[in-house]
Amino acid sequence: DYQSVALWLGYAEFSLDQGWDTETRRRLYERALELAGLHFTDGHKIWAAYRAFELSKLELHSKENPNSAPTQEETVRALLRRQLAVPHAQADETMGACERWEASRPAPQTLDANAAAQFAKARAEAAARQPLERAVAAAETKGEPGA
Repeated sequence: DYQSVALWLGYAEFSLDQGWDTETRRRLYERALELAGLHFTDGHKIWAAYRAFELSKLELHSKENPNSAPTQEETVRALLRRQLAVPHAQADETMGACERWEASRPAPQTLDANAAAQFAKARAEAAARQPLERAVAAAETKGEPGA
């Protein structure tokens, strides 16, 4: 199942041992986001794995090539902001992670008006979906047909 979060996380883990270059791994994560990153309750796991990958690149750039660190920092920032625009069950946790990460940066940034509006919209959509998602999860747990 190509929409399986677990499958994509396994694929990402597999990629660690393959010696793939950065761009190949980014394409893997982007494909994972496209196919399973919108999963309401588990998609955050793919976003977190992708973010961990980009954060590892930031750490490496900071040590080995400090001049490229600001560009990589923007990559991490953009990834966080993209996730904030997606309705998901962990939206508040994602915002907290974003705020903590920004606070740890040498030149922290706040969400601009557009990003804040996207987050508010995504959060409202998530709140509207929450009862339906709970009902689906309950039906799956009970093993009801069609769930």
